[in-house]
Amino acid sequence: MEVIRKICEVIKSARLFKRERVPHEVKAIAVLAYYFGASYRKVATLFQDFYKFSHQSLSEWYKRLSKVFPLTSKRKERRAVAIDETKICVKGEWFYFWVAIDIETREILAVHFSKNRSGLETLIFLKQVMKKCSNKPTFYVDGGPWYPWAFQPLGLTFIHETFGNRNAVEQWFSILKRRLLAFFKYFPNYSSYHSTLRWLSAFTTIYNLSLSEVLHLS
Repeated sequence: MEVIRKICEVIKSARLFKRERVPHEVKAIAVLAYYFGASYRKVATLFQDFYKFSHQSLSEWYKRLSKVFPLTSKRKERRAVAIDETKICVKGEWFYFWVAIDIETREILAVHFSKNRSGLETLIFLKQVMKKCSNKPTFYVDGGPWYPWAFQPLGLTFIHETFGNRNAVEQWFSILKRRLLAFFKYFPNYSSYHSTLRWLSAFTTIYNLSLSEVLHLS
């Protein structure tokens, strides 16, 4: 699979692992199996007759991919970007996970994790998104009152749209939420703000690297 090659490339280029006791190809296949729904323990068990590694090791391999998320999309001209946020519960507290997606390529350009949903958080997020845009694309948003104020300082244009172009980000959230069903919509009790962000960033990294396969499956 092309995605396995891509994951191996980013592992090597980013030097994510100091040792290679387990080949990069095996790590790539293992994190993909987890990405598509198997648990850390189940994946480790499936591989035990070939390469022995613990479920804790697999968890760390997966989360280290969060470091290479910026490498999965390039700065270039973009016509339209959809942004939205969804609520995620961590240790009984609700947080907001923000996502920006290129409507044409379906790449995730930026993610943001915050406790609040406000104009300031939107502005912080938009600045991250613009690092992947060499122009000023048109943004598509829902009717959230936190959006209008944030676009003004950056001189960006936005369109309020419930469906249509915003379907791109809604469809991606469906992919994410299907995976979160394994957690019964809640991250494990031992998760923290930072470990949850790492998990989400790693999930986004693999999505971008396996974009053609994911679109085909969806």
